[in-house]
Amino acid sequence: RVGRGTWEGPSVCLPAGAVYRGIPTRSGPPAGDAVLVGLAELIVELTRPVDVVCRLGGDEIAVLLPGCPTHVAKHRAEDLLTSVRAHEFRLEGEDVPLRVSISLGLAHAPTDADDLVSLYSAADGALYEAKRAGRGRVAVAAERAATDDDGSSPSGRARRRGRPVVGWRPR
Repeated sequence: RVGRGTWEGPSVCLPAGAVYRGIPTRSGPPAGDAVLVGLAELIVELTRPVDVVCRLGGDEIAVLLPGCPTHVAKHRAEDLLTSVRAHEFRLEGEDVPLRVSISLGLAHAPTDADDLVSLYSAADGALYEAKRAGRGRVAVAAERAATDDDGSSPSGRARRRGRPVVGWRPR
Protein backbone atom coordinates (compact mmCIF):
# COMPACT_ATOMS: atom_id res chain seq x y z
CA ARG A 1 0.00 0.00 0.00
CA VAL A 2 1.15 3.52 -0.75
CA GLY A 3 0.25 6.85 0.79
CA ARG A 4 -1.56 5.29 3.76
CA GLY A 5 -2.58 7.76 6.43
CA THR A 6 -1.55 10.90 4.55
CA TRP A 7 -2.86 13.05 1.73
CA GLU A 8 0.75 13.77 0.86
CA GLY A 9 1.31 10.29 -0.50
CA PRO A 10 3.39 9.74 -3.61
CA SER A 11 2.54 10.83 -7.12
CA VAL A 12 3.70 9.15 -10.31
CA CYS A 13 4.42 11.16 -13.43
CA LEU A 14 4.77 9.37 -16.78
CA PRO A 15 6.30 11.48 -19.55
CA ALA A 16 6.06 10.19 -23.11
CA GLY A 17 7.75 11.77 -26.08
CA ALA A 18 6.18 12.45 -29.42
CA VAL A 19 9.03 13.80 -31.51
CA TYR A 20 11.85 11.50 -30.43
CA ARG A 21 9.97 8.41 -31.64
CA GLY A 22 10.80 9.37 -35.24
CA ILE A 23 14.50 9.93 -34.61
CA PRO A 24 15.64 6.30 -35.06
CA THR A 25 14.08 6.31 -38.53
CA ARG A 26 15.87 9.51 -39.50
CA SER A 27 19.17 9.17 -37.66
CA GLY A 28 19.34 5.57 -36.44
CA PRO A 29 18.65 3.90 -33.07
CA PRO A 30 21.71 5.41 -31.31
CA ALA A 31 20.32 8.91 -31.94
CA GLY A 32 16.95 7.93 -30.44
CA ASP A 33 18.74 6.53 -27.39
CA ALA A 34 20.81 9.73 -27.11
CA VAL A 35 17.67 11.86 -27.03
CA LEU A 36 16.06 9.55 -24.46
CA VAL A 37 19.18 9.79 -22.27
CA GLY A 38 19.17 13.59 -22.69
CA LEU A 39 15.50 13.73 -21.72
CA ALA A 40 16.14 11.58 -18.65
CA GLU A 41 19.08 13.79 -17.64
CA LEU A 42 16.90 16.89 -17.97
CA ILE A 43 14.18 15.27 -15.85
CA VAL A 44 16.72 14.31 -13.18
CA GLU A 45 18.04 17.89 -13.18
CA LEU A 46 14.51 19.20 -12.56
CA THR A 47 13.55 16.79 -9.78
CA ARG A 48 14.19 16.76 -6.05
CA PRO A 49 16.84 14.48 -4.50
CA VAL A 50 14.06 12.29 -3.02
CA ASP A 51 12.33 11.79 -6.39
CA VAL A 52 13.03 8.61 -8.33
CA VAL A 53 13.51 8.83 -12.10
CA CYS A 54 13.75 5.49 -13.88
CA ARG A 55 13.59 4.01 -17.34
CA LEU A 56 10.96 1.29 -17.33
CA GLY A 57 11.98 -0.14 -20.68
CA GLY A 58 12.07 0.97 -24.27
CA ASP A 59 11.22 4.66 -24.30
CA GLU A 60 9.21 4.62 -21.05
CA ILE A 61 10.34 6.84 -18.20
CA ALA A 62 8.60 7.13 -14.81
CA VAL A 63 9.06 9.69 -12.05
CA LEU A 64 8.01 8.77 -8.51
CA LEU A 65 7.38 11.88 -6.42
CA PRO A 66 7.25 10.87 -2.73
CA GLY A 67 5.19 13.08 -0.42
CA CYS A 68 3.84 15.11 -3.32
CA PRO A 69 0.12 15.97 -3.36
CA THR A 70 -1.68 16.20 -6.68
CA HIS A 71 -1.70 20.00 -7.00
CA VAL A 72 2.06 20.21 -6.36
CA ALA A 73 2.79 17.29 -8.70
CA LYS A 74 0.71 18.91 -11.44
CA HIS A 75 2.63 22.17 -11.07
CA ARG A 76 5.93 20.28 -11.24
CA ALA A 77 4.76 18.33 -14.31
CA GLU A 78 3.78 21.58 -16.04
CA ASP A 79 7.22 23.02 -15.23
CA LEU A 80 8.80 19.89 -16.72
CA LEU A 81 6.68 20.22 -19.85
CA THR A 82 7.78 23.85 -20.27
CA SER A 83 11.45 22.99 -19.69
CA VAL A 84 11.41 20.15 -22.23
CA ARG A 85 9.74 22.39 -24.83
CA ALA A 86 12.47 24.99 -24.35
CA HIS A 87 15.40 22.54 -24.31
CA GLU A 88 17.54 22.07 -27.40
CA PHE A 89 18.68 18.48 -27.76
CA ARG A 90 21.95 18.14 -29.68
CA LEU A 91 22.68 15.03 -31.69
CA GLU A 92 26.19 14.09 -32.67
CA GLY A 93 26.80 14.96 -36.31
CA GLU A 94 23.67 17.13 -36.59
CA ASP A 95 23.93 20.90 -37.01
CA VAL A 96 20.36 21.70 -36.12
CA PRO A 97 19.22 21.15 -32.52
CA LEU A 98 16.21 18.97 -32.00
CA ARG A 99 13.09 20.02 -30.10
CA VAL A 100 11.23 17.30 -28.23
CA SER A 101 7.54 17.24 -27.45
CA ILE A 102 6.20 15.28 -24.49
CA SER A 103 2.89 14.55 -22.84
CA LEU A 104 2.61 13.69 -19.16
CA GLY A 105 0.19 11.53 -17.20
CA LEU A 106 -0.07 12.04 -13.47
CA ALA A 107 -1.66 10.08 -10.63
CA HIS A 108 -1.54 10.34 -6.85
CA ALA A 109 -1.96 7.89 -4.00
CA PRO A 110 -4.25 7.68 -2.18
CA THR A 111 -6.39 9.96 -4.38
CA ASP A 112 -6.22 7.73 -7.48
CA ALA A 113 -4.90 4.43 -6.18
CA ASP A 114 -3.91 2.51 -3.08
CA ASP A 115 -1.03 0.42 -4.44
CA LEU A 116 1.83 0.93 -6.88
CA VAL A 117 0.31 -1.15 -9.67
CA SER A 118 -2.95 0.80 -9.70
CA LEU A 119 -1.02 4.07 -9.25
CA TYR A 120 1.00 3.31 -12.38
CA SER A 121 -2.17 2.26 -14.21
CA ALA A 122 -3.95 5.51 -13.28
CA ALA A 123 -0.96 7.58 -14.45
CA ASP A 124 -0.81 5.56 -17.68
CA GLY A 125 -4.52 6.21 -18.31
CA ALA A 126 -3.94 9.92 -17.74
CA LEU A 127 -0.99 9.84 -20.15
CA TYR A 128 -3.16 8.38 -22.90
CA GLU A 129 -5.76 11.06 -22.19
CA ALA A 130 -3.06 13.75 -22.58
CA LYS A 131 -2.07 12.24 -25.93
CA ARG A 132 -5.71 12.03 -27.11
CA ALA A 133 -6.26 15.67 -26.12
CA GLY A 134 -3.58 16.81 -28.54
CA ARG A 135 -0.20 15.96 -27.01
CA GLY A 136 2.11 18.42 -25.30
CA ARG A 137 -0.14 18.39 -22.22
CA VAL A 138 -0.35 17.28 -18.61
CA ALA A 139 -3.35 15.11 -17.70
CA VAL A 140 -4.22 14.23 -14.11
CA ALA A 141 -6.01 10.97 -13.31
CA ALA A 142 -8.34 12.60 -10.76
CA GLU A 143 -9.35 15.33 -13.24
CA ARG A 144 -9.87 12.71 -15.92
CA ALA A 145 -12.22 10.76 -13.62
CA ALA A 146 -14.07 13.94 -12.68
CA THR A 147 -14.86 14.72 -16.32
CA ASP A 148 -16.16 11.21 -17.08
CA ASP A 149 -19.79 12.25 -17.34
CA ASP A 150 -21.18 9.40 -19.39
CA GLY A 151 -21.22 7.10 -16.35
CA SER A 152 -19.83 4.13 -18.29
CA SER A 153 -16.59 3.71 -16.34
CA PRO A 154 -16.44 2.21 -12.84
CA SER A 155 -15.81 5.68 -11.41
CA GLY A 156 -18.72 7.14 -13.43
CA ARG A 157 -21.06 4.38 -12.20
CA ALA A 158 -19.91 4.95 -8.61
CA ARG A 159 -20.60 8.69 -8.87
CA ARG A 160 -24.01 8.03 -10.37
CA ARG A 161 -24.86 5.85 -7.36
CA GLY A 162 -23.53 8.52 -4.97
CA ARG A 163 -20.53 6.44 -3.92
CA PRO A 164 -17.00 7.74 -3.55
CA VAL A 165 -14.84 7.35 -6.64
CA VAL A 166 -11.82 6.15 -4.69
CA GLY A 167 -12.42 3.51 -2.05
CA TRP A 168 -9.25 4.21 -0.07
CA ARG A 169 -9.54 4.44 3.68
CA PRO A 170 -6.70 4.70 6.22
CA ARG A 171 -6.62 1.88 8.74
